[in-house]
Amino acid sequence: MNEASNQPRTKYDKLFNVFEQFYASLPELSDRRISDLRDSWNLAKAQYEKFLSAGESKSRIAAGLEQGLRELPLLLADVELKNRSQVVAALSSAVRTFYPDFAAKEAKRLEEILTTGKIRGENQFYLVRHRIDELEGSGDSETQLGKLYRLVDEFEARLRR
Repeated sequence: MNEASNQPRTKYDKLFNVFEQFYASLPELSDRRISDLRDSWNLAKAQYEKFLSAGESKSRIAAGLEQGLRELPLLLADVELKNRSQVVAALSSAVRTFYPDFAAKEAKRLEEILTTGKIRGENQFYLVRHRIDELEGSGDSETQLGKLYRLVDEFEARLRR
């Protein structure tokens, strides 16, 4: 399904394929966190099949999958440091391939955080943290990295007060 003409049509299909490609691209990675997440994904897939067979709509399941995708950077925070850049690259590739609209929405959310100059909660924190991991792995955008580090430091300082 990598060719544009074969792209998945429903939000459910897009999200399902994001997770499938993400975990399939890390088969040899020996990281406890990824192993646990992969096991959870395999269980979830079986549940989705049962729900769909029972008449549940794909759009309803897609809502949960999208929330899961939004929270995945939080779960990936526990990935071993030596594996983090590979994991982040695999996730970014899967999202760009199957659900580029999601990537665009997340980029817009990140831009809003940069514009306000403040992280306002845990979800925003993990979005910024995930972007830092992406940039550190690529070696690009030192200027943006500096801004992101500052935002994270300020957010963590507020939590310590």
